[in-house]
Amino acid sequence: MANVLTPFGFQHVGYMEGVTPSYGFRKRRIALGNTNPIFHGDPVVSLSTGYIAQASSNTVQVAGVFESCEYVSVSQQRKIRSWYWPGSDAQFDVDCYIIDAAGAYFKAQANGIPILLTSVGNNVGFFIATGGSTAPVAGSGQGNTVNQISGSLLDSANTNGGQPATTATLPFRIVRLFSDDMVVGNPALGGTQFNGADQNTNFNMAIVTFNNVDSKSLTGI
Repeated sequence: MANVLTPFGFQHVGYMEGVTPSYGFRKRRIALGNTNPIFHGDPVVSLSTGYIAQASSNTVQVAGVFESCEYVSVSQQRKIRSWYWPGSDAQFDVDCYIIDAAGAYFKAQANGIPILLTSVGNNVGFFIATGGSTAPVAGSGQGNTVNQISGSLLDSANTNGGQPATTATLPFRIVRLFSDDMVVGNPALGGTQFNGADQNTNFNMAIVTFNNVDSKSLTGI
């Protein structure tokens, strides 16, 4: 079957060979006044204030990928843990957890033309949108406020200036195609047995790792 656009953000799938798989998260903070939702699987950036926020640009290094958060809820009068920050209802600053290990691997879906075998080793950006919805349009970049999952995608369509290229500032690097894990012996074409594994149609999937990320950069924020 042709690939079906079903965004899920950047899904953590493991680590680079030789890297100790601790599966640990780094604790960061979201400012109480940050009203923009951040979803499970969203790329995030560090701010000069020390807080993090949802990433938006492929020209700025990322801090990592958002995992979850916890905060004291005004409406529920207790501490709750959530896969996303809804943008409101916290009494104080929000504690959050991100994946920022330099060797972490993520699976993500392309937002347009397929990512080809020739793009392995290239850097790539993301496509994302602010806000969220109970039923976001697939490909809009918005997260889902019901399942709390990111709507971000790999920017193969260059909608956000992040198409696969040698550009050093792009936040992610393509490690392999998803089809390599699912369709043995046919890396160039993939196959139609699994969604995201067909290299002949739009919206295929790839495995990526960090390229331009805080934990690898010599430049501070």
